[in-house]
Amino acid sequence: MSGFSARKEAGVTKSMHMGICVKGYLKKPLSEMKNVFFNNNTGEFLSTQEARDYLLDELSKGHLVIPIGQCPDWDYVHGCPGHVVENAGKEAQPC
Repeated sequence: MSGFSARKEAGVTKSMHMGICVKGYLKKPLSEMKNVFFNNNTGEFLSTQEARDYLLDELSKGHLVIPIGQCPDWDYVHGCPGHVVENAGKEAQPC
């Protein structure tokens, strides 16, 4: 998954990086956290408890939304503000 989508607003195509709502994900059963989060250093999946601890740590930092992938303008409260796609043409279609 790329963590990226595109949409049109008032004739302008914007790309948006996707994210995960931390509070929403913490409401899920632990079994749904299996094989979702992984350690960037080792490439191994976190255990369900490690994933929960990671989300709680993000929440303690005030991070309500965490990015999927890299976004240069990410806001941990509101997410990606969107990025205008130049020369969108036929390749970037709205979702």
